[in-house]
Amino acid sequence: MTSMANAYADSIHNEWGPIYAVWPPESSFQLGDYGILKDSLMIKKLGNISKDFSIKIKSLKEERADKFTYTSKGSVGIKYVTKGEIGSGDLKTAKAGIEVEFSKENAIFFNASGCNSYSIENRSRVSEELVTLYRQKKWNADHIVIDKIFAVAGSIIVFSSGNIGSIYLEAQT
Repeated sequence: MTSMANAYADSIHNEWGPIYAVWPPESSFQLGDYGILKDSLMIKKLGNISKDFSIKIKSLKEERADKFTYTSKGSVGIKYVTKGEIGSGDLKTAKAGIEVEFSKENAIFFNASGCNSYSIENRSRVSEELVTLYRQKKWNADHIVIDKIFAVAGSIIVFSSGNIGSIYLEAQT
């Protein structure tokens, strides 16, 4: 795993533990996916207990914060910029931007919006079935099961590969 991936996984776990990062960030997981922990911080997916072992999973949507934001402490600065043009008494165009400045290698800016979390509602039943599979020597005790996932409507994740850098992102109506 790259040092950038390690920095990302470590940051996410330290900020929101016991959450484990997904690398690359655009990877997809479902409830019931299982695998092993790589470098003790990220999950390497091997399969899904519903598909591979016919274990039924009931999903529960939980109330969560709508937004998660993280910046590497002491190494990320953020500036917000807004601009607008008024025409005939109405706002004709509007622009909003964000400049992210980095002062350290592997610094991270992370923003996720429209967040929802889902968990396994019948966790006890799933656990019982996994114990049965283990006793039948069909389940590896080193495997972990994804019992909670976060789905996001949109996210921005920016990494710094050097000691000094910046990026400017802008949206326009």
